[in-house]
Amino acid sequence: MEAMPDAATSAEPGTPESSIARTASLYDDYQCCICMELLLEPVSLACGHSGCHHCFEQALSVSARCPSCREGVARGAVPSVNVVLRSTIERLFPEQISARKADPETAAMLGRYAEQRRERNAQRAEALAREGGGEGGGLAVDMSSWLLKLLAMGLLPFVVAPYSRTVLLLQNQRALPLVAAGPRGAYSGLFNVFWRQAAEQGALSYWRGAAASVLKTLPIALFDMTCASSVNWLCQRSGLLPAPLGGPAARAIRDALSFVAAYPLEVLRLNMTADVGWGPERRFFSLLDCTERLVSADGSAALYTGCEVGVARLLIFKIVHGVGGQWLAQSITSHFAMDAAEAQPWARPLARLLAAMVTYPLDLVRTRMVLTGESDFGLAVANTLQTEVCGSMEELGFRHLRFVLLDSAVSLLHPLVARLFAD
Repeated sequence: MEAMPDAATSAEPGTPESSIARTASLYDDYQCCICMELLLEPVSLACGHSGCHHCFEQALSVSARCPSCREGVARGAVPSVNVVLRSTIERLFPEQISARKADPETAAMLGRYAEQRRERNAQRAEALAREGGGEGGGLAVDMSSWLLKLLAMGLLPFVVAPYSRTVLLLQNQRALPLVAAGPRGAYSGLFNVFWRQAAEQGALSYWRGAAASVLKTLPIALFDMTCASSVNWLCQRSGLLPAPLGGPAARAIRDALSFVAAYPLEVLRLNMTADVGWGPERRFFSLLDCTERLVSADGSAALYTGCEVGVARLLIFKIVHGVGGQWLAQSITSHFAMDAAEAQPWARPLARLLAAMVTYPLDLVRTRMVLTGESDFGLAVANTLQTEVCGSMEELGFRHLRFVLLDSAVSLLHPLVARLFAD
């Protein structure tokens, strides 16, 4: 460590002693809080404390807290070099900085840092190209990663199709005449409806509507590949929204547009899944047959029945999920002595459950609109309340809390499967 000469604090202004005192004071201001030497390649954390890049890199790999104030930071997330601070230090202390860089160990460390910086820049450029980034929002796409993502998105609906159909039939059995007026009567529970499907309709009935679920991933993935970057650019760089809202708004708009693009297949999926007939009693025998019957009965608008309710539900879900996730993360951080990075894995699934509970009534009403062909939202709400509880919307939502819990648990499989294929 380069020591600065001591000077009396009472030195007269303009004397050599006062100049030395000022230099010593500046040197102390620009010391690393870890190695206590002059800052080299300085980085600054969100809490305001600064240190050498390699010092913080080693410290944050061990503990996700600032070495000075112990405020939580993301583990291993070392910020980029503060170029303004680096330039200031090099102008104030050129000799000391040159001496530090001349040290063989320091020179080797700076070489490693430069190599890491080049690798990070290359990774950012590659990620930007995959997302179709840049000012023009191009369509450069890594086809292999896109195909793997598409495979993961299509595989999960097929795997969970028996569970999805079981829950759908149990949720909406009062709207299905063949169940309500059937010889065996209403379903009594999850296991009852699960075994009755195979006994009454055959084992393959578990996958009724699964083809539409798989096909539904195609327009969603195609939209993400071709239009997602344009939506991001419009919301974040056009100035139409404040900067803090640009990212969340872009994600919400992108999800809503992809939902609308795939909604006709969602209508086909619901109708095919809810078909509990066997043999000649079946309402639909294929996706094409289902499409022809719905369009011939109510026109092409039948394929968008309840779409506006679904979009409203999706936007409310995003808002509750985002705001609730931040509130839950802060609550977990303050009550359980966790840093922000450690609280996120707990806050995300809880926020998803909260959003699902809030929006479940809308999702149930939308499903009833599709299955009954009712296009009026008010009438659909009244009919749903009448058949379900003859009570309030709050009672309608929490009466099906078990479905919300199950759906939230199963929905967590999607990012896990996507990450498995991505790796």
